Amino acid sequence: MSYYQRYFGTKVSFGNPINALFLDVADMQFPIKNRSRQLYELATSYINQKYPMVTTLISTQVRVIVNGLLASGNCTSEAVSDALGMHPRTLQRRLREEGTRFEDVKDEVRRDAAMRYLGQKSISLMRVAHLLGYSEASVLSRSCHRWFAKSPRMMRQQLGDAESPPESASVLSARH
Repeated sequence: MSYYQRYFGTKVSFGNPINALFLDVADMQFPIKNRSRQLYELATSYINQKYPMVTTLISTQVRVIVNGLLASGNCTSEAVSDALGMHPRTLQRRLREEGTRFEDVKDEVRRDAAMRYLGQKSISLMRVAHLLGYSEASVLSRSCHRWFAKSPRMMRQQLGDAESPPESASVLSARH
């Protein structure tokens, strides 16, 4: 029997794709022998300083998930809360603590995505509506009027104008 097998009291294998130590839930109930409060404080202090916890706003996490779910047609608060591993009411409460709501975050993500998609003339307006999770182009039209006070076609034209160089710049480059 190897040293490791004697020490851990179980089979130990090497050369696996991951390093892991599997514990039984019951093992977590055993007291730690010769525990030292001072050593614990020292270790946790070192870990907290070396690897500080990064707390990402829940609204930022929701934005990322909503962005991935929009085109699926299943971008609901339930689907997002499930992806985050929390109850829908917990998600609502946490968003409220940040001063926002699920529908507000979803609307912001849609608006940002609409700007990207409308700037790409190769994507039809019906496809843009679908990518934003709308079943009809008329919903995209109403949303564009609410967000930008313009129709999707007018936004597309404006975004296209903003991307093309001014006429004087193209004339200048043609002369040189």
